Amino acid sequence: MPMNPPVRPQRVEQLEIRTIIPINLPEWRGPEVDVFTDLDDDTWLVGPDAARHASHALDWIMSRDRVTCCSCQGGFDIWVDGESWNHSCVDEWWMTMTWFHGLEHLLGGGSHFEVTGRTALWEQAETVFLRRKERLILWDDAAWDEDDEEASWWPIDVDLRALLEAILAANVDLQAYFDRLEAIVLERADGLGASAAELEALYNAKFSGEDPMTDLDKLASVLEQLHRARYFAETPRIDRYLQVTGS
Repeated sequence: MPMNPPVRPQRVEQLEIRTIIPINLPEWRGPEVDVFTDLDDDTWLVGPDAARHASHALDWIMSRDRVTCCSCQGGFDIWVDGESWNHSCVDEWWMTMTWFHGLEHLLGGGSHFEVTGRTALWEQAETVFLRRKERLILWDDAAWDEDDEEASWWPIDVDLRALLEAILAANVDLQAYFDRLEAIVLERADGLGASAAELEALYNAKFSGEDPMTDLDKLASVLEQLHRARYFAETPRIDRYLQVTGS
């Protein structure tokens, strides 16, 4: 990948980042719930409502015949200057947490970080993080196409501190969702006669792609993905940077 963006980045003046979690249960709606529907007619819980309605989100996950890493999705919806930058493109939970892997690297002295393969923000990501003093340039070669008016992840130039503050604020809602979801998973497993240790042992045993999954198998798979996401969720360098640069 090139060390410089393919075109002059858009200098961002206004940044908004929020947590979104898929909730594609057409029979469930509530006027008190903050949801939004994207261009593909997918419906998402937004912000604190993700934790409040984690049970419904789990119902949607469990409604599948098989629950895998691809069933456990959610992350950060990013808007720049009133436009959706990533077009609600989020992937598996652990992939979302690699935002922090890239940002931690930059704050540790790195000037350039490419997110590809194992540390992808989404399945086919070719995302570039490029730090220039207290600015951060971001784009994704796999998603952005200069000739496509509806392309996402175009090159942007954003204040580093503003991005860190916004993504940490959104992460509060995401971690609250993870906490609540894990509690519900363990409650449901207990109702099926399985302890937390037994559920962990079940997901460590792995599942054959051909074997049918019981509800307990599905709960174990969700728990595995929650634990996988938390591996990438530490932010010590980000916290220190905000303390040092704070007014």
